[in-house]
Amino acid sequence: MLSSGFFWSEITSIVIPASVTYVEPMRLRYLNNLTSISVNEANVIYYSLNDNTLIEKGSDRLIFSLNGNIPEGIKIIGPYALSNKDLSLGITIPDSVVEIEEYAFYFVDAPDTLVIPDSVTKIGKGAFSYCMVKSLTISNSLKVIEEDAFNRNMGVNVLNLPSSITMIKKNAFYDCTKIHTINFNANLVFIDEYAFGNTYELTSITLPDNLKVIHDFAFYSAYQVEQLNINKRLRYLSGCAFYFVNLYTITCDQKILTLMRAITVMPLLIKKRIL
Repeated sequence: MLSSGFFWSEITSIVIPASVTYVEPMRLRYLNNLTSISVNEANVIYYSLNDNTLIEKGSDRLIFSLNGNIPEGIKIIGPYALSNKDLSLGITIPDSVVEIEEYAFYFVDAPDTLVIPDSVTKIGKGAFSYCMVKSLTISNSLKVIEEDAFNRNMGVNVLNLPSSITMIKKNAFYDCTKIHTINFNANLVFIDEYAFGNTYELTSITLPDNLKVIHDFAFYSAYQVEQLNINKRLRYLSGCAFYFVNLYTITCDQKILTLMRAITVMPLLIKKRIL
């Protein structure tokens, strides 16, 4: 097992012997002076390509990439595999990738454009948090955007949610302060707490017709929003979902308006309503 002793290390080269059966990904992310990583050919768990990637056999999981390269054939990008890297020249996620695990691209120096291919069906917690991309294309095979997945991405202006998304979990786009437009998809049914908190540039919100649940503080402090359109199918609107949102116009069913008042969604700031 290789799981300790490398944190903040000055190591420049690693050779993983045949006896090693587990490498803790977190221990590799701060090896800023590392220039090569290789694996003994007799190791039954891991192998390396060109002495700059560490890959798990069998699962085709990328454990670590020294230069930010994601080889063709990789199916899973593991936790912290590319975190803290300078990827400003580009991120290419091959179509072979089906899953991106937690914090895989955490705090990278990202390029202006990020495309997550349709082959990706799952993105883990915090996978792209603190990635400052300006243009984001999300896989049309994703059903759930996990907790913290894209939080604190302060570059994206327009967010287009693909038709496959049904659930957006806690803090998924929290502190994405430059988003001024969200194009919600028709199949979205669940927005968790703080999912779009601190999206300061938003000015209007039109929620999709099939949306059923909006949790606490979902749009917390999106204070420039003046117009809100809510569908008749909404079944659960949690307290303070629109806290610190200066609503001027709200378009909704009378039943929804009553629900909003009942849970104190700052009704005094609503100056006009269209029923």
